[in-house]
Amino acid sequence: VPVVHAVGGLRDTVQHYDPYNDSGTGWSYEGAETNNLKREAYNALLTFWDYRDAFQRMQLRGMHGNFTWDHAAFQYEEVLVAAKFDDIRY
Repeated sequence: VPVVHAVGGLRDTVQHYDPYNDSGTGWSYEGAETNNLKREAYNALLTFWDYRDAFQRMQLRGMHGNFTWDHAAFQYEEVLVAAKFDDIRY
């Protein structure tokens, strides 16, 4: 289960864990400061040790995700097409 700095493709790939809705595929943090990494690593370890079932469900969500280039290219193309036709002015 990843703990990542939310930049670039990691921001799009890793969905931040939400314990209240039991959703997400890992932990992400903004800003490249040590304390941010420590906080999310602590949250990951706390979940692993104290909420093992929730941690295992998160592992399964991550393993069932589609992280192929084909899928990413399709999503990128959808965004480009939507942007192209979103605001046509004559």
